[in-house]
Amino acid sequence: MTIRHNVGNLPARCGVLGYAAKRGRPLQGRKSMVVKTRMLSLVALLLLIALAPGLAQAGGWTLVVLDQTPQDVRAGQEFQVGFMVLQHGTEPIGGLEPKIDLTETGSGQKLSFTASPQGELGHYIADLTLPSAGTWEWAIETFGPPATLSPILVAEAAPVPSADRIPVALPQRWVAFIIALALAATAGLVVYRRRLGTAKPI
Repeated sequence: MTIRHNVGNLPARCGVLGYAAKRGRPLQGRKSMVVKTRMLSLVALLLLIALAPGLAQAGGWTLVVLDQTPQDVRAGQEFQVGFMVLQHGTEPIGGLEPKIDLTETGSGQKLSFTASPQGELGHYIADLTLPSAGTWEWAIETFGPPATLSPILVAEAAPVPSADRIPVALPQRWVAFIIALALAATAGLVVYRRRLGTAKPI
């Protein structure tokens, strides 16, 4: 009896080669899939390790909601900013000292202000004064990553009128005195003209 050792002619049900042939997937393709799966798992694990410290520091995420967007802001003119701080977008958070950081995009000038609690729980306000006109980028730090907001457009300071154009406001008693004096002068002139008209020549 002759025994043939031609592996390629083995039945499809024999061994691993037969299983691969039966499934229609070569062994090389299966090994490639295993390697890719392990690589993806390793990348996901590394990302999780890298992000873990940030997540622990944040203790969740917060949402900053402005009372209103700053408008008609002029250089050197004080204006107020109010906002709510909500943990996970729903729960107001009190007891914070939010920090407001601003940067003028043209000059790179940086300013920082601290907000204080006002009114209901989780509500804070701060009085800001920006010294120069331009576009000011700003963000509010509560805890965790800062909340970046739309830039503030600051116009030039309002022109100061010159001294010769500033109207002088008179006290009310002086105004009344001048009016009374004018009326008395008018009445005296009328009496004087009447006397002239009734006088007889000598």
